[in-house]
Amino acid sequence: MKHVIRTVAALLGAAAFVWVTGLLLPLKHEASASIRLKATPEAVWAVLSAVENYPGWRSDVATSELIGGKPGISWRETDARGLMMVHAAGHCRPVTKWIDCLVKGDSPRTGERIFLIVPEEEGGSRVALSESVDIPDPLARFRARFFTGYAQDLKTLLEDLRKRLGE
Repeated sequence: MKHVIRTVAALLGAAAFVWVTGLLLPLKHEASASIRLKATPEAVWAVLSAVENYPGWRSDVATSELIGGKPGISWRETDARGLMMVHAAGHCRPVTKWIDCLVKGDSPRTGERIFLIVPEEEGGSRVALSESVDIPDPLARFRARFFTGYAQDLKTLLEDLRKRLGE
């Protein structure tokens, strides 16, 4: 019986440690990643702005549905885990703004994701992706800080983009 009590106490202690550590981590995180591509900036933007095609090439998107119209674009994405995010992007430049994020039992997340597509002198383009997001859930903050890394989603998206462009 002592072993059971010690095991339960250790598990509760570990859970408390993770929760408190998550609470102490900053609510807002910023991350960035970039990639050099052979494709022109126009070709890159054509792929990024066709949000209805995301499930065909983005490994983290199961469904994508347009919900808005001109002058900007609004759409809803759902990933394989059921995480749903609503996005809105400006008409003139490649900027994606995170409006809301809903997960069963999770708190909404808000923030901004910015794509910067710059032509390279020797041809092709450089795509820089930055994100500034609030993560209110202490467990999600702990996981992002110590396990997945803040920039992992950005790196995955850029690698998926590279594959989509045939590079």
